[in-house]
Amino acid sequence: MKALDNPDNEVVLDALKFLEAHGDQSVEQPTLQHYLKWSDHWRGHESRLENREAGELGPSGEAEIGKELVRAVMANQGWVPSAAELDAAALQCVGKDACAEADEIHKKSAERPISVSFWDIGQRPQLALAQFTPGTMELLEEKIRQFPRGTRFNVYQFAETETRNQVLKQRIVKMLEEAGMDAQ
Repeated sequence: MKALDNPDNEVVLDALKFLEAHGDQSVEQPTLQHYLKWSDHWRGHESRLENREAGELGPSGEAEIGKELVRAVMANQGWVPSAAELDAAALQCVGKDACAEADEIHKKSAERPISVSFWDIGQRPQLALAQFTPGTMELLEEKIRQFPRGTRFNVYQFAETETRNQVLKQRIVKMLEEAGMDAQ
């Protein structure tokens, strides 16, 4: 959390990515407070926020921070925000990049049944559960258990013909069922 106040944007971005991937319930309110503070600072100054320095590719460092703050608040590994919390966070976005990210997350979070998608490439499968991107199967299981028992999930896979993807799909379905979820 201390790194979010660092003057170096790269340090802040790394901290936000870490918080998104490994945060827990204890960082929910402090992360939200940073997001609200950042949004208040940039509201009304969007043109400055979205300007790039000569020679820079992509969005400015501050625009990237806004986008990562949105992810850290709305798609954190440590908690599942309520619909009201997602609505409130989306309303606080500032700048086209942060607002586009908030809009995308908001849409993914509203899909029912909730989607779990994966593709097995290389060392570790790529996993997505609604707006969340758990980095490991253990984190996927942890995220699943944050939802109320009986929640409906659809499991999607890519490269359906590969045997290891079939095995991974069966493992995810079993994980959902053992957590008391409705897996399809």
